[in-house]
Amino acid sequence: NEDLTFKLELNKVHVLAGQNGAGKSTLMKILFGLEQPDNGKILVDGKHVKISSPREAITYKIAMVQQHFQLVPNLTVFENVVLGTNIKANWYFNKQDSLKVVQKKSDELGLDIDCNKIAGTLSADIQQKVEILKALYKDAKYLILDEPTSLLGPKQIDNLLEFIKSFRDLGGSVALITHKLPEVIKVADDVSVIRNGKNVCRLEKGQFDEKML
Repeated sequence: NEDLTFKLELNKVHVLAGQNGAGKSTLMKILFGLEQPDNGKILVDGKHVKISSPREAITYKIAMVQQHFQLVPNLTVFENVVLGTNIKANWYFNKQDSLKVVQKKSDELGLDIDCNKIAGTLSADIQQKVEILKALYKDAKYLILDEPTSLLGPKQIDNLLEFIKSFRDLGGSVALITHKLPEVIKVADDVSVIRNGKNVCRLEKGQFDEKML
């Protein structure tokens, strides 16, 4: 990435489009604390911040679902979601109460997940929903999705794109990495085209179509 600028606004879906190797994932990994920049600034709500790890990113309401899932396959959905989260009840952990909270969050988001299921037994699209639930359980409002449709069929892709629009309408913002132009047209409020680690253009809805991109 070289002199690359990206801005994700509230209640928007901003697509990063470009070929494989253009630098899209690298930029998002910097925002999520998985990579450290050599220079430049990250601003959250206008304030200069340093994000040194994913744990720090979530304090700024930033979460990321990576292209390759990070689930522990022999744990349940519920256990994967709460794994690594801070327990603030003087070391007392009520599994049933916590399970109800996770299941309620899933239902509120319309993800339709049985949180008692073993993660490794689930299909790719449901595992992806679990990754999204993991991110949003921690109250993220900026959600980064890295090539989320690469393992999905057409119907599953449509369902995911509908979820993305629903999350935006509920007050969230999504940074979506893809090089599939039909998906860009369906969900993007803003598009940044990236080539060889540099900005080619940034466009708002109404300024682009598939042929132009």
